[in-house]
Formats: sequence, structure tokens, C-alpha cells
Amino acid sequence: MVLLEDRLIKVLELFSLEEYEFLNTLDSISNLKLKATKDYNIEDKIFLQDLRNSRQWEILSNKMWYQARHKRLLKLDTFEVSKGYYDFVRKYSINDSTQLRYSKYISYVNSVVSTETNKTFSNLENKEAETYYGTKIGTINQLISDPKIKEIFLFQIIRIAFNDFSDEDRIKIIQDWKSLNPPMANVQQYNDILTKWKSTQPGQPAPNFKYVTNKRDSLTLSDFAGKLVYIDVWATWCGPCIEEQPAMKKLQENFKDEDILFLSISIDKSPEPWIKMIEKKSLGGIHLYAP
Repeated sequence: MVLLEDRLIKVLELFSLEEYEFLNTLDSISNLKLKATKDYNIEDKIFLQDLRNSRQWEILSNKMWYQARHKRLLKLDTFEVSKGYYDFVRKYSINDSTQLRYSKYISYVNSVVSTETNKTFSNLENKEAETYYGTKIGTINQLISDPKIKEIFLFQIIRIAFNDFSDEDRIKIIQDWKSLNPPMANVQQYNDILTKWKSTQPGQPAPNFKYVTNKRDSLTLSDFAGKLVYIDVWATWCGPCIEEQPAMKKLQENFKDEDILFLSISIDKSPEPWIKMIEKKSLGGIHLYAP
């Protein structure tokens, strides 16, 4: 939540506002935060400038995400912001690695890259994950020239979509990423990803796990040894996951007479919204919580 005048406004409520009200609300929030710093009589000018810069990237990032989030939250078939809305993008560089000290700068660059990716992807017939991430890599190569920033975004794709590429494309992406001299921490994380990926390839024993169910008891994957298990990983905050729930119900119905076990694993930050959604939507199958 963020403070607005004398009350709290939820982030979801913020992006549900109409464009004019949304922009005015962003300005109000920004002014309140700047006023708060003045109330503390902070004299460190460098610190204050850092706060302003960080706040600037946060505002710009929210502006970039507005169209997509507004459309999804209100479940609109089509929605576009007004002409000239994105004019501000030309004023700010997404290739300035000196701004990497601000986490909100990465958020802003990501919002620009994602917006351009989605624009291109929406016009494609193939809507597979590999096509989406391939489109995003093309956008990154087109828009990002700073090697430090490009490394961050290519590594982000490697972490998220390592399993979504063909062997040939995966090798090419990794080669391009390694040519950018990634930091050792990312190299180590990549090695861990590679090790885990190899252990989950077809023919390898499925790694065991133990999680809590929505009924407060515990289950392990080995409890279902000998069964065909369909695993779905989701979260209540994941819009696409929620949109796929009707399809999951239909899938369960289609295979109700087969010896298939449907196992849904939540990665929510807390169990309360997970349990609430299971009960509200009467979600079938076995549900586990992976904190």
C-alpha cells in the first residue's frame, strides 16, 4: 500500500484508476513522500538527491506499467492510453549504468523492455513461452546497448525461462550472456541452475520435496510413488495463473476417470491468500504450500 492524503490506497486500486486520476494520484504520492523528507529536516544533500532519483524511477516505472495492469485488473478486452502518453520515455535513458545503484531504475528499464516486448508479441500468432522470451531477447538487443544492463536482463531470462528454449537457442543465449563478463555471483547462480536443470531432465528421478497442505498436514512427492503426477506451480498474485484456473478445472474433469493426480504448489509469500482462494473458487486436486 501507499499513503494518499489521509488514507492508504492499495496498489491494485491505484492501477484501476482512470488515466487522468492515476497520473494525479502518482503526483500526490510523490509530493507526500517529498514532504515527509522535509519534515525530518534532513541536511544530507546527496542522500536527498538519491531519494528523489529513486522516487523518479519508481514513478516512471508505474507509468509504463499502467496500460497493461489497468487492462488486466478491469478485465478489458482492449485498452490504450491516450496519444502522447509515452512521450516521457524519450527523455530518460535506459542505457545509463550509473543509475544501477537505484533498484527502481532496473524496474523502469524492465517496464520499457516489457512494454515493447508485449507490443510485438501481441501481433504474433505463436503465443508459446519460447516465442515470448525470444521476442524479449530481440527487444533487449534492440534497445539495450550498455553491457552491464544487458547482462542483467539476459541473466533474468536465463533464470526464469531456462527450460523454455530449445538446446540450440539456450546455448546461444548463454554464450551471449557470458560474453558480457557477468559477475561471479551470477555465474555461480547459473551453475546452480544448470545443475538443477540437468537433474530434472527426462529419464532422471524426480527430486523429492515436502510441503504443507491446505489442511495443515504434510506431504512429499514420494508419497505418490508409482502414480502419474501433474504438477502446477502458481500464486494468487500471478495474473496469468489465475486466468488458467478454468482450463485446469477442465483438464481435471477430462481426466477424472484416469489414474492421474493433480498437484498444485503455491509460492505465495504467506499461506492466507492461498487458502482463501482455494476455498472461494473450490479448486480441485491436492494443494501444497512452498514458502
